[in-house]
Amino acid sequence: MNLQAQALSILDTALRVPPLFVMDEVLKCCFGFSNNMHVRYRYSNFLADENPFLNAEGFGRSPLEDDPTNLTDDTHTPDDDDDDDNTSLLSPSTLTKILVFLLVYMTAMVVFLLTSKRLQQMYLVVGSMATVVAGYQLNMATMQHLLAMSTTATPQHNFPLVYSLLSLNTSALMDMNGIEVVVEGYRYARRVMTDFGLHALLESEWVRLNVPNVLRTFWVIRVIQHVMSLVAEIVYARGDYRSIFLLGVEDVYVIFKAVMIQGCETAVALLGMTSVVSYVSHYVGVLFQMILLTTEDDERSMGTVCAILFFILAEQSGLTVMEGEKRFVRLCRNFCLLFTAMLHFIHNMVNPVLMSLSASCNPAMYRHTRALFVCLLLFSLPLVLLYILWSFYPLSTWLLAVSAFSIQVVVKTLVSVLIYSLFLVDAYRNQFWERLDDHVYYISAFGNSVEFVFGILLFFNGAWIYFFESGGSIRAFMMCVHAYFNIWCEAKNGWTVFMKRRTAVKKIDSLPEATTDQLSAHDDVCAICFQELQSARITRCNHYFHSVCLRKWLYVQDSCPLCHEILYRTESHENTHAQTPAPGIHPAEGGDEDNAHTQAHTDEQGNTDVIQGENMNTTDRRDIVIDNEVGEAVIQRQENSEENSQENSEENSILRRRRESHIDEDIGQ
Repeated sequence: MNLQAQALSILDTALRVPPLFVMDEVLKCCFGFSNNMHVRYRYSNFLADENPFLNAEGFGRSPLEDDPTNLTDDTHTPDDDDDDDNTSLLSPSTLTKILVFLLVYMTAMVVFLLTSKRLQQMYLVVGSMATVVAGYQLNMATMQHLLAMSTTATPQHNFPLVYSLLSLNTSALMDMNGIEVVVEGYRYARRVMTDFGLHALLESEWVRLNVPNVLRTFWVIRVIQHVMSLVAEIVYARGDYRSIFLLGVEDVYVIFKAVMIQGCETAVALLGMTSVVSYVSHYVGVLFQMILLTTEDDERSMGTVCAILFFILAEQSGLTVMEGEKRFVRLCRNFCLLFTAMLHFIHNMVNPVLMSLSASCNPAMYRHTRALFVCLLLFSLPLVLLYILWSFYPLSTWLLAVSAFSIQVVVKTLVSVLIYSLFLVDAYRNQFWERLDDHVYYISAFGNSVEFVFGILLFFNGAWIYFFESGGSIRAFMMCVHAYFNIWCEAKNGWTVFMKRRTAVKKIDSLPEATTDQLSAHDDVCAICFQELQSARITRCNHYFHSVCLRKWLYVQDSCPLCHEILYRTESHENTHAQTPAPGIHPAEGGDEDNAHTQAHTDEQGNTDVIQGENMNTTDRRDIVIDNEVGEAVIQRQENSEENSQENSEENSILRRRRESHIDEDIGQ
């Protein structure tokens, strides 16, 4: 992006910030439904806290919540609530105020969605009107000053402001018809949705409006405004402007606390804070990627995941509807949960790096050191967090949730390091380690079991919060998502893996184990892993493989890796295959039930060579004969008696059908 494009982008972002401030102020007034404005915390409200960070209840409390007489200008007493209840919400003045707020909010939203060209035109018109108003006020002030200085009494003429506004050239404003702009935008959105879908429309508008940067700029300006007002109150309270350079830790904490409380008091402010969280989380992820020397996956970046999680937590806990200390406490708890989620994301980044380093025998020690350093952080940071939380805060559902997430990070990190160590030891061994797969499976199963158990505990913890503390549709929806993905899907996948492994072990145990003499006579490597055969299993087709290699192969299919011969046949499968009629042979109607069964003839290796057709008359019996020399299936009619053989001698024909390299056991052909 060149300098001109960057300048235009900055200008577009700056022009879209003022509508957000308008919407934010409307939300502060609750669209006129309530006379209760959001509490504006001052520096004096926090001075009564002896320990503003921690006390017996966990956090310092504002005297605003404890002392009903300590009220600001924007607050009201309970008596005022009774007076407000006497006023009907459907009074004409209230309805008018609500309609005005809605109109202002919708206008600000439309201005925010305008294109850059129309946005510039609108600001030019607004700037011209502001210039006229400022010029009028300046002229009137100048005239009054001159008249006051004159010695002669001169009659004073006050020209209304509307006269000056009528002289303004409003052609640019008339060119931009508001209704026409809205209709044009609706048609464009409908056309894009029809051609490309809703996702394409949202993505294109997200990029065009530059939403993350606009929200981030809005929130930073808002925070700077609050900080400046609080610092000014500190200086005014102390009566010395030089005290601004002598701010203590308590003063900094008071400012931080007030900014955090006011920084998420409306939905627009919450979106701005979410954008800032996304920005910070993104660069935290970039830092760890630099440490691990990996690249970022744009679809699952840490910034995107953390932003979504933070916003869901805020809406789930009702952060914007809380007041004062409760909002600050809830915000701190959400940040603790977000911190543990970031640790989980970092573990997902370091785990494949560890597996890659252990499998590739990478001699670069600095890469191993970087990955292990990140694992050390993932192991120590959750333990430090748990020590602090359990030392200063009483037992609660929130504390149990944070503890569960932290323990999960510790267990997952230990599992990754143990598997990395096993693979690293195996990479430097001279002989094949046949039990390696078993050790890795048991360690992974332990980690998955711990994670599954904590998932169930978190579900019951969330259910307790939903029924006894704070409910809500968002919390119920998230509980359903957690129950499906983290409990049901994990249990289903774990059971599937367990059954596959159990079936494979059963199949391997049915095969004979090769003796030392047989291995010496074979004198070859495993055809799957190409490692030396210290021990092996002999298949039905007389091929030698490692047990662990053959077990992994059986996860995929039951045929031999070399000749594709079926390795394992259960009794039920044999009966099913023997009872399956050959293609092209139809059961005879009215046949004898005694002759309705099939007969299977097997050779020494147990392969089916001849299968008699099902429900065939004994007078006209057909067999499927496997010609192993040419690899074809032959359907041949056999005579039961000499008379039938003489009568049907001309009908003895052979039907040959080409088959593949192995017999399909499902159809007996």
